[in-house]
Amino acid sequence: MRVKISLIVEEKEHFNRAIGCIDHMLDAVMTKDYKAARQVIKSFESVLDKLQEIEMKKARNIGL
Repeated sequence: MRVKISLIVEEKEHFNRAIGCIDHMLDAVMTKDYKAARQVIKSFESVLDKLQEIEMKKARNIGL
């Protein structure tokens, strides 16, 4: 049960980070700071990787 709760918390944190990245990306594009937008995209991709890992962990836990 503890593992499931920690995965839920971790997923929520990364979800919030993804939303923050999207917000920063939009700000950068609106101000035509394309270099910053590209940097945020890299962070966003990293967050997506983490979210995908969490989904795989959740799927493995369901299978147990």
